[in-house]
Amino acid sequence: MNLNRDLKSPALIHAKGFLFLVLGLLGAGALYAPSQNFRTLFLLAITVWGFCRFYYYLFYVLERYLGREKKYAGVWDALRFLLRSPGRANPAGAGGGIRLFDSRKDHAAVVSLWTSVLNYAAAHNAPEVSIRNKVEAADGLFFVAESAERLVGTVMAGYDGHRGWIYSLAIDPAFRNRGIGRSLLGRAESALRERGCVKINLQIADGNEGVAGFYEKMGYAVEPRTCMGKITLK
Repeated sequence: MNLNRDLKSPALIHAKGFLFLVLGLLGAGALYAPSQNFRTLFLLAITVWGFCRFYYYLFYVLERYLGREKKYAGVWDALRFLLRSPGRANPAGAGGGIRLFDSRKDHAAVVSLWTSVLNYAAAHNAPEVSIRNKVEAADGLFFVAESAERLVGTVMAGYDGHRGWIYSLAIDPAFRNRGIGRSLLGRAESALRERGCVKINLQIADGNEGVAGFYEKMGYAVEPRTCMGKITLK
């Protein structure tokens, strides 16, 4: 048995969680029993609560609300990363972050970014078509990155109940190599996981193979598949 492997069974995950609860209660009881001092028990509760909130900050708040793309191996790994690069909690810089696409104020900027970066030539890939269809789907899987109120990146995700997909990950060239792409991809992946997605796919267009290394660092791998498609837009 590989003890370092992540748990996949829901039953084992729940059992592990409640095991920690039982250990905590036993520890609190062991501290309280000898003295029967409620002050000691109260201070212990405050201490545990404080550490739990800090843990929540490290492994949930940073990723979900501040666009943190780093996946920590543990608390020590998280502290080392924060101390080494305290300014990277928001890769887009001051006044920026990752948020949902807002058609009222983002449409023109996304069209401009996709036209210059993605360079789609086919009619079915026209930015206006993709944006309109995604907005109509209203699935909450269209994210943008902004810095100082300027839109600098996008990513779209899709989920049909079987597999998740990543589309249109695009970063303004002036803002690359700042972790924005990793943050956008991480946010899309988190949203897919929240919907129960167990596997995420993506496609790399011919001529853009240079991005394969980025996706490999994010845990993706080339699979023995033949990709086929059919255009239905007339």
